[in-house]
Amino acid sequence: ERKRKNMNRSLKKQYLLIFLGILSFYCLLSFGFYYWMRTTFKQKQKELRQETWKVQEEWQNINDKVVALRVKENQILQREQALLSKNLSNSNSNPNPNPNSNSNS
Repeated sequence: ERKRKNMNRSLKKQYLLIFLGILSFYCLLSFGFYYWMRTTFKQKQKELRQETWKVQEEWQNINDKVVALRVKENQILQREQALLSKNLSNSNSNPNPNPNSNSNS
């Protein structure tokens, strides 16, 4: 009977050790997975931030180009209006620039 009790205690200790081993392995595995996920997430977050900055810089460059083109367009329109008004004022001040052409008719 004593041998049986000792055997039961020894068996319980073995089961306990096996359980603790499995538990510690599971904990290590969980921590490793957590650490891997955390580093992967941080890396992806860093890459995403870099991509966001690149896209923002590209948009800023595009906006700068659009503004420059609008400024040029406004300058061209102002020149055209100045030329048109100059032509109109010239034609109004001198309505018949070549009077000889009408005298033959």
